[in-house]
Amino acid sequence: MNMAKLVSVVKNQNIDHVFAQRQMPLVLEEKATMVLQFPDNCVNCGLGNNKKSDVERFVAKYLSLNVNERLAATTTDQSEIAEQLACLVPCVGCRKSVERMLEHLALSGNKTLDPMQITKTKGKRCQITLKKNYKEDPKLLFALFYVHGNKLRDFVTMIPRSKKNKRCQLHSLDTQKNKSTSNWVDLWALLSPECRDEVLKIEYEKLKEAMGVYLEKHRFCTECKNKVLHAHGLLKGDDGKSKDKSYCPAMYDGIKFSKKTMHLHIRNNVEFIASLIARAEPDLMGSRRERHAKTLDIAQEEVLTCLGSYLYARLNRLLQKIRLEEQTWQQLFYIGICCLRQNFEVVLEQKQGISQLELLCSEFELEEKNKEHKKELKRQKKKKSKQSKKNQDLALEFKVTQPVFECLWDTIHVIQMG
Repeated sequence: MNMAKLVSVVKNQNIDHVFAQRQMPLVLEEKATMVLQFPDNCVNCGLGNNKKSDVERFVAKYLSLNVNERLAATTTDQSEIAEQLACLVPCVGCRKSVERMLEHLALSGNKTLDPMQITKTKGKRCQITLKKNYKEDPKLLFALFYVHGNKLRDFVTMIPRSKKNKRCQLHSLDTQKNKSTSNWVDLWALLSPECRDEVLKIEYEKLKEAMGVYLEKHRFCTECKNKVLHAHGLLKGDDGKSKDKSYCPAMYDGIKFSKKTMHLHIRNNVEFIASLIARAEPDLMGSRRERHAKTLDIAQEEVLTCLGSYLYARLNRLLQKIRLEEQTWQQLFYIGICCLRQNFEVVLEQKQGISQLELLCSEFELEEKNKEHKKELKRQKKKKSKQSKKNQDLALEFKVTQPVFECLWDTIHVIQMG
């Protein structure tokens, strides 16, 4: 399944951006929002490997419904979604993420779950229905329910989870502990050129705050701290570049400062980015040793290390956000399909006059009757066996006592004759 990608940047935060199908906003930072594009896998997915007879049977069932029944069969609400969510998603973090996305889509009206549409009812409850062409085309409906739905089911059931607390990897604390300095490369392939430039644009003041944390973490002395802060100030063109002979302008090649926006622009080059992150690798791996910067060029190296650490954290955070939103989107999509498919089957059962539950109950009743009949046959057999044994005992007793009675009778007869 294709991954979600960041395709553009929201230019004006004050104007409502119009998102296309399968798109939603992804906030990088307070003033940086990008457009996340989800893959459109259910379009032209066909009927899969399903038998022609299965499709024809589904179409016949669909055609048996009237307009109102079809509307009820292709609509679900928040309570049904919550019920399915509790059954299908064991991770607490995932459930909260799905609820958050559902609420956001209901309020924003974005077509992120196309062809499903989410609206708010008068009772302020979320309602999911389908686009008109899906309601009117049974083959599209079949493909959505039994082809695309099955693909999403396979994805949702294969999400790795902890055996201890059932949390997925993205909502587990272990994910934050395990850091790999190469995973930013996975993100780079998911970004458009515009989004790459946006990610490499860093607020000067934010970097300055990160620099303060970095200096405290590595216990720089006051003299070295001032030297590093001075080297940081040189990024934006502070005076004093030519006064210190140890200053090396070439070290800041690839980093430009914009006085208009107060941003640092890092060169959009994979090798340059990799070199910055490589500098920060010991720091990212948890090193907290005491450091010094007695000369300006060493202080510049510390600035670049801090910049690499800050940039990696930003890229890693963005990658985690993309993965989380994509996983949440797929879970919500799957749960929506499950609810709609279940409603469709319920309407069909009501139309046919007998539900699957009733059929199941009938099967259970028949099975119980068969069991009871077998028990009765066993009782009758046991009873006949007992009666037969009793008759045999009586016959044996009669056979044993008969000669005695005959002898006694002969004796009585002799006495009477005498």
